[in-house]
Amino acid sequence: MSPEEEEGNSKPEDVSENDDSGEKQKSDSIIDWELLVYGIFGVIILYSIFMSMFVSSGTEGAQPVEDGNDRVYVNDSLSEIQSVLLGSDSTYTDLQKDEIWSSKYRGKWIRASAYVHSVDENAFGKLVVLAGPQAESELDIGFSPYRIGFKESERGDLLRVSPNQRIRFEGKLTDYGGITSSISISEARLIE
Repeated sequence: MSPEEEEGNSKPEDVSENDDSGEKQKSDSIIDWELLVYGIFGVIILYSIFMSMFVSSGTEGAQPVEDGNDRVYVNDSLSEIQSVLLGSDSTYTDLQKDEIWSSKYRGKWIRASAYVHSVDENAFGKLVVLAGPQAESELDIGFSPYRIGFKESERGDLLRVSPNQRIRFEGKLTDYGGITSSISISEARLIE
């Protein structure tokens, strides 16, 4: 082969090598964007979970209970509230659910019982019990419809709580829905 032919043959090889590196750069760029999108999505999820533990609102228009304290207790069970607001068979629109939550539940107190799925501290050191209307089985994938934030004074009692143990408590209804599709309760304390 003449030097010109060799040069002619080497140019397409060089171009294919450049094409491969261009493809690699494009692939790396796509991976960088995917990591960025996943990272942003993860931050949003974590932010909404943590914020749901600290959302608190007043009891606008609510009347105090007769027993002398300023707390207004709902008469519905957690299972009933869950069915109306989070149930797949709920007949309400999201707008209707938000109105029901605002007018009937938000900021009010509840006395309830639930089965403990886990007891932990969140990133801010707050005691959190994830619980549900029934004991968690090995087939469950970790869904806990109730997020219960307990007062620090309850730490000693919570240290004695076991998974799948039924607890009775009272607390303030603070939020529902969100990414975790749960009902959030704050200022909780165990009761007999």
